[in-house]
Amino acid sequence: MPIHTEIILEAGYLRLQFSGEYESGDVSQFINDILSLCKEHHYKKVLCDNRKVVGNIPIADTYKFGQQLAAARVQPIRFAFLCSAEQMQPGRFFENVAVTRGVTAKVSTDSDELMDWLNIKHSEHTAKKNH
Repeated sequence: MPIHTEIILEAGYLRLQFSGEYESGDVSQFINDILSLCKEHHYKKVLCDNRKVVGNIPIADTYKFGQQLAAARVQPIRFAFLCSAEQMQPGRFFENVAVTRGVTAKVSTDSDELMDWLNIKHSEHTAKKNH
């Protein structure tokens, strides 16, 4: 089963809920889709919740995603990635790859930490859309 993405248009930020089994692949179109949504809705903050994704994500895929995110010139958008403890790679590898290439990104297992980093109030919600 491929990864399912639920797109949630929150007040002040875009939230992406991912679920399903991880499959390796090109994410450049997916990144472009995220950027289009951000532009359309004037979002400068994205929260990606990966906790319901199962399967091993290879280091090479993590590196490639960080590179592609940077290549897409995503500034000034801030990206927060919420992961399970099992998904966290040593030294916050993805965060390091993305940040050293100019992306404003943070990875954590703590949703409160990421919401604070994004300067988002936890109770703000608006429309909802499935993708």
